[in-house]
Amino acid sequence: MPLPEILTGPGAGVLLDALPALVWVVGPDGLLAWANRRWHAYVAVETTVARAIGWRGIFHDDDHPGMFAAWEASRSSGQPYEVTVRIRRGSDGCYRWFSNSGHASPGPGGTWWIGLCYDIHEAKTAELAARQAEERWQRLAHHMPQMVWTADPAGSVTWANHNWTAYTGQSVMDVSGDGWRRTIHPDDHDRTLAAWSHSLATGEPYAIEHRWRSAADGSYRWFLGRATTVRDAAGRIEQWLGTTTDIHDQRGLRDDLESSQRRLGLALESGGLGMWYSEAPFRGAIANEACKRHYGLSPNDEFDPDGWLEQVHHDDRASAVQAIAESTQTGRPLDVRYRVAGRDGVDRYVRVAARVTL
Repeated sequence: MPLPEILTGPGAGVLLDALPALVWVVGPDGLLAWANRRWHAYVAVETTVARAIGWRGIFHDDDHPGMFAAWEASRSSGQPYEVTVRIRRGSDGCYRWFSNSGHASPGPGGTWWIGLCYDIHEAKTAELAARQAEERWQRLAHHMPQMVWTADPAGSVTWANHNWTAYTGQSVMDVSGDGWRRTIHPDDHDRTLAAWSHSLATGEPYAIEHRWRSAADGSYRWFLGRATTVRDAAGRIEQWLGTTTDIHDQRGLRDDLESSQRRLGLALESGGLGMWYSEAPFRGAIANEACKRHYGLSPNDEFDPDGWLEQVHHDDRASAVQAIAESTQTGRPLDVRYRVAGRDGVDRYVRVAARVTL
């Protein structure tokens, strides 16, 4: 079958051989009619042999369906096609990735196809490695007990794991952008936005406790939201990686404890009982107002962790120090009485009861 004029003109073969690509020509019969030197050097199959074995002996088996679907569609429509395929290297049987494109051209006997195969192996393998790493990371994130999410440098959420969609009822499309804000409790919305905006503006880590609405029953639970930046080699932010952890039960216990402490403080104040706490006897002590009054202090005065002994009457100091030392060493409850010379000029008798905790 005579070749198209584009292949037989002066210098055509030299030009096509010089191209940094595998060049091939397929005739109207769908079989290889010509290929440049690079094609022959790589594939290591003569044109006549290639016509006999067909394309299946050259392309990777896994790429046949996509390759031939694109080829048949192009032959039917006359439109160009481009696919990414693996082509077998004749010298060692290894496969490398190529971008394979074909274009229709009228010629003797009907439509001819001229194609180029560019080697993209390194770029493709890097792409596949990155994709596999992303898939492994997502599998890990889906198995974490928290909501895990990512956002772009501008703060738009780009991905969220299954726990997010299960709790909020939001799809990935719902989550994208700022759709996540609709799940935040109205009372927490403004401060959440302020904290997130601050982190986006400064690059500082994001951390906040706020309430999220459950899609199951519409109730709200407390969560701890955290996020940090992922940066490139130059320090530029590529994305934000965040977690949202359920702390509802811990928050409830903390609120109950704070409430109990307030009630205890009110009860002690109402009874005129002084209360103090310290890591060691009167070292770094924290005292309530009643305790400060016993030492002649005002409510705003600091309880002096080093000067308390100077306020104890000199006749009572030795017994007070001994009682405290014995309680500290043995762990037995402290129960001691002594006189205090208040800073307000008033002397008082006090009874100090305490217990050592480990």
